[in-house]
Amino acid sequence: MGLSEKTISVAVVGSVKSGKTTLVENLLAKAGAIDKPGKVEAKNTVSDFDPFEQEKQISINMTVEPLMWKNVKINLLDTPGFLDFKADSMAAIKFADAVLFVVDGASDIGVTTEMLWDYYVNLQDHKPAIFFINKMDKPEADENRIVEQIRSVLSNRAAPLFVNAGKEVVYIFGDTSSLSPDLQNIEANYRDMVLDAVAEADDTVLEKYLSGEEISQEELSKCYKAAMKERNFFPILMGSSISEVGLEDLLDFIAENVFSLPTVDYPADTVGIVLKTYIDPYVGRISVIKMLKGQLNSGMQLWNPETEQAVTIPKVSFVSGKKIVDANAIESPDIGAVTKVEELSTNSIICTSGIKVEAPHLDIPQPLLPKAIEPKTKSDQEKLLSSLHKIQTEDPSFIVFYDREMKQTIIEVQGEVQLHAIQAKLHERYHVEVTLAPREVPYRETIKGRAQAQGRYVKQTGGHGQYGVVFIEVWPTQRSAGYEFEDAIFGGAIPNNYIPSVDKGIRERMSRGVIAGYPVVDVHVKLFDGKYHPVDSSDMAFQIAGSLAFQEAFVNAKPILLEPIYKMTIRVPEDLVGDIMGDINARRGRVLGITAEGKWQVITAEVPYAEIIEYAKDFMSITGGRGTYNTEFIRYEEVPPNIAEQIIANRKAVLEREREKEE
Repeated sequence: MGLSEKTISVAVVGSVKSGKTTLVENLLAKAGAIDKPGKVEAKNTVSDFDPFEQEKQISINMTVEPLMWKNVKINLLDTPGFLDFKADSMAAIKFADAVLFVVDGASDIGVTTEMLWDYYVNLQDHKPAIFFINKMDKPEADENRIVEQIRSVLSNRAAPLFVNAGKEVVYIFGDTSSLSPDLQNIEANYRDMVLDAVAEADDTVLEKYLSGEEISQEELSKCYKAAMKERNFFPILMGSSISEVGLEDLLDFIAENVFSLPTVDYPADTVGIVLKTYIDPYVGRISVIKMLKGQLNSGMQLWNPETEQAVTIPKVSFVSGKKIVDANAIESPDIGAVTKVEELSTNSIICTSGIKVEAPHLDIPQPLLPKAIEPKTKSDQEKLLSSLHKIQTEDPSFIVFYDREMKQTIIEVQGEVQLHAIQAKLHERYHVEVTLAPREVPYRETIKGRAQAQGRYVKQTGGHGQYGVVFIEVWPTQRSAGYEFEDAIFGGAIPNNYIPSVDKGIRERMSRGVIAGYPVVDVHVKLFDGKYHPVDSSDMAFQIAGSLAFQEAFVNAKPILLEPIYKMTIRVPEDLVGDIMGDINARRGRVLGITAEGKWQVITAEVPYAEIIEYAKDFMSITGGRGTYNTEFIRYEEVPPNIAEQIIANRKAVLEREREKEE
C-alpha cells in the first residue's frame, strides 16, 4: 500500500443481511486491495474468518480492512449486524472518523440500524454519517421507500445525492438528461432535500439557492463538508455491492469528504486503545490498536496506565481481517496490530510509560442474560474457566464469574446468539463441551418476630467430654443492617474466651440457612445466659451449642424468605409502552414512572430478579429489538408466602438430591 495524503477510518454498520461484509469485500476488490471479492456463502471473505461466522454466515467480530483510494488510506471497520455483538459496532462508531450505515434497499432500515443510529447521535461529536442503500439491483428494491424511512425514523437531514437508474446510479447535481421523466421528478425532489440540508452552511450558497441561481460543484462540495461536520446533512448514496453499481461513487465521496478527527492533546507522546483482540490458534493474541496520538514502533517500551503494567511492543503490523503484514510504524490516526502481548486485551489503553492519560474507552453494554455453565466432564472445570477468560479478553461484552454461594459458574451475555458463539468457541478452539442451566436466584432468609431458645451440646461418656449450653434471643434488624451479635452475659455464666465460639457457631449456621439453605441476614442475636464445665467445655462445644440455639430460635421467630429486587430502566418507542407495562405487572413488578427522552419513552420499574432472569429473550420478543434496558440491584424484599412456600419446597428437594449424591 503506497503513501497516502490522509488516513481515515470508516465504521461500516447496519442490520443483519444488509450486505455489509459483501460491500466491504467488493470495495476492497474495487480498490485493488484484494484480487477478487470473496463471498459469504463461500466462506472466503476477508472479514468473516471465525469458524462460527463461516458456519452461520453472519459476522460476530469487528474487523479492519484497509484500502487505498486516490491517495487516501481508508480503514473499513466491518461490524456485526446482530445486536448481541453491538459492543463491536459501538467501538467502531466511537473510534472511526465517519460512520457508513448500510441499508437493505429491498427490505427496510432494520432494528440494528435504528439502535446504532441512536448511539451515534448520542456521542455528540463531529464525525459524519453516510447512508448507503444496498441491493438496488433487486427487483423489489425501492429507494423512495427507504429514503422516506431514513428521513422519518432517523433524521430528516438525510438526503440522497444519487438516483437509481437501473444499471447505474446518477448524481443529482450532474448530467441528469438521460433520466426518464419519472426519475427526473425524483431527482428534482432529491435536489430540494439536499439543498434544504446544506445551503445554510454557506451564506453565498444560501442566497443562490433562495434566488434560484446555479450553484457550482465546488460550492456544493464545500457545503457538503461543512454541513456533514455539523451533523446538518447525512448524505444518502446507493447502489449494489454484488453488481458493483455505485461503489466508485461511494469511495470517491468518502475519500473527498471524510477527514480524520482532530487529535486530542494528551499529556503522553504515544496513546492508543485496543479496539479488538483475537486469539489465533497459530499466531496467538492479536491486539488491534487505534492510535490516538503519536506513533507505535517495534521495540517500544510503553505501559497500561490502568493496570500499571509495563508493555513491550515486539513488532508492529498492519492488519486486514486476520492477515498480518509487518509495518515500520503505526502512526496516528491509523490502525495497526501487535501480537503476543499478554498485558493487552480489548479496551486496554497503552501510552508513554509513567504517564496517566484519560483516554476514551469502548462503551460496553450491560450483559442481561445470565446462564450457569459447567463442563460435561468435571475434570474440565479449570479448563473451562481458563477458556472463558480467554474469550473474554476478545469480547468484554460478556461477564464470567463463580458464584460461591450457589456453586455455579455464571456467564452473563447479551443474548442467545452470543451465547451460541461462546459455546462454539469452547468446542472448536478449546475442546470443552458444556451444559447450560438457569442461574439460581440468590434468595436470603430472615425473621419477622422474636424468639428465645436454648442450645445444648453435652457429651460425657467417660474421659474428656463436650459441654456447652447457651441461651439466646433473636429479633429482626432493619433491612440490610446485617447481623448483630450482643454479648449480654453477666456473672461469668460463660467464660469470655468462649463467647466468640458461640458467635462463630451462629455465623456458620446462618451461612447454611435454616428453612431453605439460603444465607440468613438482618438478625440481632442476644446471648444472655449459659452454662459451662471447667473440664469438658471447649470452643467446639460452644460453637455447636450456638448453632443449635440459633436454629431453634430462628424457626420460632416467624422466618421468611427474601428475594433480590432490581430497578429496571427501559427505553422503548411510545407504541410499545403498553405492552412493556403489562409485562412488568405480570412479573410482579411495580412501574415507578414514565418520562420522554427524544423519540423514546423511558420506563422505570422495580421487579423481582426471579422474574427477569430470562427477560432478555422475552424483551426481544416483545419489542423486536426496538428498545434497550438495564438493571441495577437495589434491595431485598419479602417473597409472597404462596411463592415462598414453593421455592422452599423446591430448594429442599434439590438439597436432598445433593446429599444423596454425596453419600
